[in-house]
Amino acid sequence: MLGALDLDEFAFQNLRTLQDWERNFKAVKARGRDAEKLPKYLVLIMFDVVVMKLGASMKSLLISS
Repeated sequence: MLGALDLDEFAFQNLRTLQDWERNFKAVKARGRDAEKLPKYLVLIMFDVVVMKLGASMKSLLISS
C-alpha cells in the first residue's frame, strides 16, 4: 500500500550512525522548504469536450425525421 511504512523498522535498517540521522534530517528540511514554494491553489480551466459523435447522432436524427 502506497504510503504505508513502518517507521521504526525503516529507522532501524537505514539510520545507523549520527551522520545517517543528520543527513536525513537535512533532507527532510530541504523537502519542507521545497514544499513551501509550491502554489497553494491551482486553477485548472481546461475541458475538452468531444462532440463529434453527438453531432453525427443529431444529424442522423434530423435527416431521418
